[in-house]
Amino acid sequence: MSGTVKNIFKVLIIAIVCLVVGAFLINVLAPNATNQVTNAIEQQVWKATGISLDLNGDGYTGQNGGKATAGANRSDKSNTIAGKGGGNTVTGFSRDK
Repeated sequence: MSGTVKNIFKVLIIAIVCLVVGAFLINVLAPNATNQVTNAIEQQVWKATGISLDLNGDGYTGQNGGKATAGANRSDKSNTIAGKGGGNTVTGFSRDK
């Protein structure tokens, strides 16, 4: 490899190492900061796309800081989706298997 390619890889490796060490130090020194940053990211994803995520598993989603609920806990256990007027029914996978 030429000298410039080696220098580019050295800079990239040093940048990655600094990023990992910095993330580790922030997590040790201020563990709540990482949760707050993740919750802020979840809320921004929800505002931008309407998708409610729970990236850090703390039970809070981006949707108004509400609790996450699993789809399996819903009361409606049907596996069909009806279109307008009851037609165009799409059948899902069976839950019995």
